[in-house]
Amino acid sequence: MSPEPILVTAFDDEDAARAALRDEDGVFAGCREGQAILDLSPITPQLFLEIVSLMARRGVRVHGAALEGGRAYVDDSVLADPQAEKAVRAAAPVVRATGAPGSSKAMAIVECMLTGVVAAAGAEAIALGVAAGVDADVLVKLLLKGSGGNQQLRGGCVVRDSQRAIELVAAQRLGRQVGHSVYFGSLALAVGGRG
Repeated sequence: MSPEPILVTAFDDEDAARAALRDEDGVFAGCREGQAILDLSPITPQLFLEIVSLMARRGVRVHGAALEGGRAYVDDSVLADPQAEKAVRAAAPVVRATGAPGSSKAMAIVECMLTGVVAAAGAEAIALGVAAGVDADVLVKLLLKGSGGNQQLRGGCVVRDSQRAIELVAAQRLGRQVGHSVYFGSLALAVGGRG
C-alpha cells in the first residue's frame, strides 16, 4: 500500500490558519490517519505546535518549514520524512535544519524581523540623505559601493511589502509569547506604515 500523499499548507497568516482549523469542511478536516502535512505558513511556533497537537490526536504528522529567499528552514522532522524532505527540496535549493518542532517558524520570524528592521533603517537613512540634499540616485549608487550596501538595497526590498509586515507582526506576537521586547520590529512596522 502506498503512503498517503503529503499535504502542503501555506496560509497567509495566523488568522487564516486558525480559520482552517475551525472549518469542518476545510483542509485539516479532510486529513486521514497516517497522512503527513508540510506547513509553510508564517505563523508563530506556538500556533504551529497547537496544530501539531491537534492533528497528532487524529494520527496525522505535521512538519514545519519556512521558505526564505531560496532557502528552506525546516524542523528536524522534515529530514526524517522522505516525502516531506522531497517536497521541501523541490521548492528550495538550500535546506537548513533548525531543530525541534516549531523552530523553523521561529527562525523565519527572526530572519524576517532582521530583514524588515534593516530595510526600515535603510529607507530612513536614504530619506535623511535626500532631505540633506543628496540626489537619491547618487545616494543609492554610493551606498551600494560602501559599507551600507546591503541585500535590501541590492534586491530592492520594500518596507511596505504586505508579507514583510505580516512577518513583523508575527515577530511582535512571538516576542510577547516568549517575554522578549521586539522594539526594532515595532519600529520597522512604524516606518513601513503599519505601526
